[in-house]
Amino acid sequence: MTFSGMHAMHRMFRESPDTIIDGTNGNKKKFWPNYGKDCAGNWRMNVDNYYALRESVGTQGLITVNYAYARYGRTEDPVARAAKLAADWVRYDKGRTKFWEIGNETGGPWESGWQIDPSKNKDGQPEIVSGELYGRHFRIFADSMRKAAQETGLNYTSERRSFIMTGQAAGIRSTANGTKVYSRK
Repeated sequence: MTFSGMHAMHRMFRESPDTIIDGTNGNKKKFWPNYGKDCAGNWRMNVDNYYALRESVGTQGLITVNYAYARYGRTEDPVARAAKLAADWVRYDKGRTKFWEIGNETGGPWESGWQIDPSKNKDGQPEIVSGELYGRHFRIFADSMRKAAQETGLNYTSERRSFIMTGQAAGIRSTANGTKVYSRK
């Protein structure tokens, strides 16, 4: 796989816990990192094959970056580490993707990272993610990803190449003009 961040992703999985908490029942379950390899004849897809598929059908994709690692990572600053990995992906993408999502359904107990073991977390995060916490983390991701996009020459003024990030937990949207947090009442 040619994705420059793949080595970093392997490192991320080594830095992840062996088990994560299943928020639907509170039980611990084995952590199985799921990332694509170039598996000819297999159902998995790697990043480059994803881009090729999009190009072959003429569609614009949406990429969801791993927010959960910001919660369960075992580094000194898992939020910064996860945001760096997301920014690495933006650099690799080089403007091919307009829509980015930071995590998906992060407020759901079925999602990895919704509930963590605070004793294994080095930056003092609470056991359950809140919309406020996700919003603070989202801004770190958005700033890192926006900077990476600028480094690759992404032109914020061009409608065709605009860069939009979304987050579900707090109704968040980030564009070239900044990040806005909307209430989801």
